[in-house]
Amino acid sequence: MKRFLVILISLGISPVLAQTYDISPQTQRVNNVKYDGYASKVNASTDKVKDFWLEYLRDNGKVRRKRNYYQVTEFKTSKHDLDSLILFTRVTDDDSLGLVWLAIQNDVGDKKEAKLKDLSQVLKKFTRAYYMSVQQKKVDDSEQAAIFVSKNHAKLLRESEELRLELNSAGGYKLRLEEQLENTILQIKVLNQKIIDNKAATAKAYEDLQQIKKITEQNKADLKKIN
Repeated sequence: MKRFLVILISLGISPVLAQTYDISPQTQRVNNVKYDGYASKVNASTDKVKDFWLEYLRDNGKVRRKRNYYQVTEFKTSKHDLDSLILFTRVTDDDSLGLVWLAIQNDVGDKKEAKLKDLSQVLKKFTRAYYMSVQQKKVDDSEQAAIFVSKNHAKLLRESEELRLELNSAGGYKLRLEEQLENTILQIKVLNQKIIDNKAATAKAYEDLQQIKKITEQNKADLKKIN
């Protein structure tokens, strides 16, 4: 229960706006040699960006860790054929954001500008994929939370009916057994309090359910906004 309350709170205070792309040319040194490339500043922690980036690279090529960078070979996507090149990449911290740098080791001559443009497009595609994965996670969490709250609401409604029936039974028992009047009156008071508590809990659960449904629809709408 506590876990889903935390999800509800986090979903309620974390509105998501359409993400922007901050991708620009950048030169870095690898083994004391300068290499031109492109960098994407991703709005997330460095560790999360790095994990997602390395997984993305491994899905499309081969990755080897070096001293302070990664070497990528046989990288190929549906729109960018870079499998004949050796790529360099790093993920570093930039004002608490993840900065992904990608460059080409090979001398590609007059194709340099075109290949660098391919790098920028690869980074844009990756950045978009990361933002979409984050937003999809929020959609999934909100839908799971909605399922949980809905089940809890239904359970409280069943308890309400059970308590109502029990109260009716207790009232009839009171009429039939006057000699046990004192105990029966006490039982009725307890059941009435339970009903009051149940009504409050049921109303709260219903409010939570409506809130999470709104949040779910908003998260789905925000997901569609990502270009």
